[in-house]
Amino acid sequence: MKSVNMKRVFLLFAFVLIMVSCTSEKQKQIETIAKTESELINDTSLMVNPEKGKAMKELYLKFANKYPDDTISANFLFKAADLSNGLRDPKSTIEILDRLLTAYPKSQRCASALFLQAFIYDTELKMVDSAKVKYKEFVRRYPADPLAQSAEATLMQLESGISDEELVRQFQMMNDSLNAAK
Repeated sequence: MKSVNMKRVFLLFAFVLIMVSCTSEKQKQIETIAKTESELINDTSLMVNPEKGKAMKELYLKFANKYPDDTISANFLFKAADLSNGLRDPKSTIEILDRLLTAYPKSQRCASALFLQAFIYDTELKMVDSAKVKYKEFVRRYPADPLAQSAEATLMQLESGISDEELVRQFQMMNDSLNAAK
């Protein structure tokens, strides 16, 4: 009986030890991320150093890979996508946003992630059909979001086939005619 109790105590001790070591590894990663984030922006230019940006993105992705059940992973994926976008890597940005939307469908970041995907398909990748699909999905899923009106307007523009330049010309003509009527 005494050996059974000793085994239980030993197993409990081993379990606690493992949990403490896992938590401290996770906490170390979070601290490393926080420290690296604070060093990311160049103080003089207020721009992200590309090498530091890539390293930061990898830290976010590494954490999300290792701790997919942690809710902070969704935020880290969004931050990784934002950095990827800032580093002018639209394909990687789309992939990271896809991962966020798939793995964390209830995250508060999903609306912004979906809108950003649509925007990147439209402006960076010039994939109008993919942009339309994403804007439609955004409007359907997030009709009350502050970005919904922008998504609807962009979708209307894409569906009409009017270029950005033509749209600007139309607004200028409307503005000129309103000013002339005054």
